[in-house]
Amino acid sequence: DEATYNMHIILRFELEQEIMAGLDLRTLPDAWNEAMWRYLGVEVSDDAHGVLQDVHWSRGGFGYFPTYSLGNVISVQIWEKLREEVDDVDGQIARGEFSAIREWLRENVHRHGRKFTPVETLERAVGGPIDPEPYLAYLQGKLAVRSLLAPSLPAAATSSTPRFRAWEMASSTVGSSLPWPRLRL
Repeated sequence: DEATYNMHIILRFELEQEIMAGLDLRTLPDAWNEAMWRYLGVEVSDDAHGVLQDVHWSRGGFGYFPTYSLGNVISVQIWEKLREEVDDVDGQIARGEFSAIREWLRENVHRHGRKFTPVETLERAVGGPIDPEPYLAYLQGKLAVRSLLAPSLPAAATSSTPRFRAWEMASSTVGSSLPWPRLRL
């Protein structure tokens, strides 16, 4: 889900910083496994499902992962602005009608191409700079609904298990103990 995915991104970003600071790469799988347990309560079965699961590092793609979180944050800002300016978005989507949505995106985002920087394009589209608060509010709402409808915690989870701590962290009040500020948005 979106909360744990961003925790995965934070994990990868922090390990990249350690690598650039001189981490012995022979210890990287252990560092990955420990962080997966600490952040997400996930035991990694092997390196293929752990530190080697993505192609970015093997292709030299360092420093790229935080852009996924930035995209998540920005997408909610754009979505909220679109919903303010386009009538009955949910109804249009339900009817399979996407022309008004496409036209709004074309007019406010796509038509600019590379004419402006990403920051300038966002400011023009939504009327302000990048702001993590709408995304954090979105996550809180989604996690609250999910916990009411189908809690994802196993019955045996307690506040001492990493998975519970990760869930607690993701479900907590906006801006309190969430690790997102480490990305320096």
